[in-house]
Amino acid sequence: MADAEAVLVGNAQRGTISTMIAGRNACAIMQTLPGFNKLTDGNTLGAHVFGTLDGVMIIRVNEAAILNPNYVICLWKGTSPFEAPSVYAPFMPLVVTSTLPAGKNPIGQQRGAAVWAGIKILVSQFITRLVVT
Repeated sequence: MADAEAVLVGNAQRGTISTMIAGRNACAIMQTLPGFNKLTDGNTLGAHVFGTLDGVMIIRVNEAAILNPNYVICLWKGTSPFEAPSVYAPFMPLVVTSTLPAGKNPIGQQRGAAVWAGIKILVSQFITRLVVT
């Protein structure tokens, strides 16, 4: 992690790792490190806040199709909104619908949720990748 931060500082000429987005294997290792504080109860589906490591927020991504389980994406976010490595822009609000094909479901009615959004990398110097082996 120190090497990843050195790369980030070398690229951006400032900053420090403020957020890590990590695959499940990387998170399993990070939670054993001194200074880790777990913030999840394990019941969350999808990407979620997993914990902090020495004050750095860790987002766990369980799905290997979204993020390699051994990868950690390290980000620096400055104090200004213009010092962000990326932008998340939803262009369709969250929609919940019950108009799904209904089979024989003894539990009850099915529902679906959807949202469309885009992510754009603005300042690639504020992002680096760490691979846990």
